[in-house]
Amino acid sequence: MQKFFTMLANKPRLTNFPYQVSCVSFWQLGDADTRWVMEWDTKLSFAVRRDPDGRNINQQINGVSHILGPCHVVIKRPGNRYWGLNTAGCTSLTLDYPTGQCPSLLAALGLKPEESCWSFQLTDELDALIRELIELAQMAITRGGCDQIDIIAYQLLTELAVRRRDDVGLRVGANELMKITSYLQAHCREEIDFDQLAVQFGMSRSTLFRKWNRLFQVSPARYIQELRLQDARRLLVETGERIGDIARMVGFDNVSYFIQTFRHFYGITPTEFRCSEKFLPGDAFMRRAVRRRKGTCSG
Repeated sequence: MQKFFTMLANKPRLTNFPYQVSCVSFWQLGDADTRWVMEWDTKLSFAVRRDPDGRNINQQINGVSHILGPCHVVIKRPGNRYWGLNTAGCTSLTLDYPTGQCPSLLAALGLKPEESCWSFQLTDELDALIRELIELAQMAITRGGCDQIDIIAYQLLTELAVRRRDDVGLRVGANELMKITSYLQAHCREEIDFDQLAVQFGMSRSTLFRKWNRLFQVSPARYIQELRLQDARRLLVETGERIGDIARMVGFDNVSYFIQTFRHFYGITPTEFRCSEKFLPGDAFMRRAVRRRKGTCSG
């Protein structure tokens, strides 16, 4: 195992930055997995961990299991009990703060008392901050060095906390939008009033579109149009309805616009699509035989 501890408590600072790191530690596990159990003491710690092999981690906090992704943060508070498994090759950067800084630091980061761990995606920006902290902590602490570590550590924690809030908001928004997409799938043939739809799901029209655009690459109107065209494709194959009737069934009042839109999406007209599927409703074998003899396909 590779590891180091750099003690910064009571080291002189040049500035009055309010959140001063008392210790920076780093370790990289060797070839063997290790299990550990510990009661946390009087310090507040943030462990920023990474499993290079992409494995999920089971972290227990006060007896409650949390399945975390390969990159994750664990906040260790005084008085809590922790159990975990360190997998071979896993790395951990830990930032310790005095207990007295707990309330103000957690409040500054916007973290709630129940927030004790979360996963995150490792970006180039986060990776650069982690590397810079590790490098600074391993160097001889020169004049101003502690101040640099304090500021970069806070910047790293802020980035991680912001990503935590974005992730929670995205998941909550995704749950809401899954309900909306289910509604649209069930009612895609109908005329949709987006103002009423937003009110129905407890939000404003602008909020609905903002949340939608975070998760989908097409607009709600385009999504409905695609649903209608998929429905039309199914009806073209499974029924003998005329093209105009199918257009009106799936929600297109203008048949010419339906044909134009269908061709724009799929590269062929509805009639050409029906022919290309080599299937007509009724007796499939006899209908195919008739079409082959005639060389035509009626829309």
